Amino acid sequence: ISITKTLNDKQGIKNFKLNTPKTESSIRKIDVSETVIKIFNLQNSWKKAYRMSVGSAYYKNEDFVFVNEDQMPGKPARLQRFNIFMNKALKAAGLPTSLTPHSLRHTYTSLMAEAGVELSALQRLLGHKNDEITEQVYKHVTKAKKREAVEKLDNLMNGLL
Repeated sequence: ISITKTLNDKQGIKNFKLNTPKTESSIRKIDVSETVIKIFNLQNSWKKAYRMSVGSAYYKNEDFVFVNEDQMPGKPARLQRFNIFMNKALKAAGLPTSLTPHSLRHTYTSLMAEAGVELSALQRLLGHKNDEITEQVYKHVTKAKKREAVEKLDNLMNGLL
């Protein structure tokens, strides 16, 4: 996935703007799994069918992944719509509705660190040039992993000494 723009819809979706990301390191390519590619392909298939169903009313100047289905077909989906969807998903999963899409970014960071992804690779995936938060999460998780490794050795050696 190429990250090259940031959506600004503060003036409403009718007057949306595509800006450059806030930092140079935010412009990046992200490797994704086959599962993510399948999901994007499903979304693209749905979008093509939707585009056909609304015909000439569809906004054609840009090709957004997630499109507005209401008053302005084909324009970008409003960020507010993602928040509404996320709240419904959180309630259905029995999770706190205080979680935000940004919370998922922190979860991603923790899970990647726990999986053993190197700090430099993780920072590139997140688009951080030099991020203390990424480092703190990474150190916290890897510290726990190191402790776990010591405990495993201790269990293995138990009874031998």
